[in-house]
Amino acid sequence: MELEDGQKLSDANGVYGFVVGGIVDNHFKSHRLHGPRAYDFDPKVFRDGVDGDIEFHRTPSGETMLLLYVDESSVVHLADVNRVGDIFAYYSPHGAHNQLVTVPINRITDWDHRDSYPDFAEVSID
Repeated sequence: MELEDGQKLSDANGVYGFVVGGIVDNHFKSHRLHGPRAYDFDPKVFRDGVDGDIEFHRTPSGETMLLLYVDESSVVHLADVNRVGDIFAYYSPHGAHNQLVTVPINRITDWDHRDSYPDFAEVSID
């Protein structure tokens, strides 16, 4: 809602918004020395996304989910909670990366944003 536009994510449960992919990348880069701390991911919620933005949802229970586009093999990879490794995730559909998935931010251990068209990231999943 307009009321939530620009609020910190921690102040709004049960909402969705958009964040620039580089902000997610900066979050994980800042924690590479300190270990992954996904719980402190607290960007501002913006209601309108543009190219290079990632949609995210904050569930009523407070869990943050990133909406990403992956290929079919990555869907299988993500479905297996016992598998770890890297996937390529696009912020919008692109070629074979056209499967929309929601990834809990607490499963992400690293994020390497790639400036390209369209933007994507190499994402390490735990």
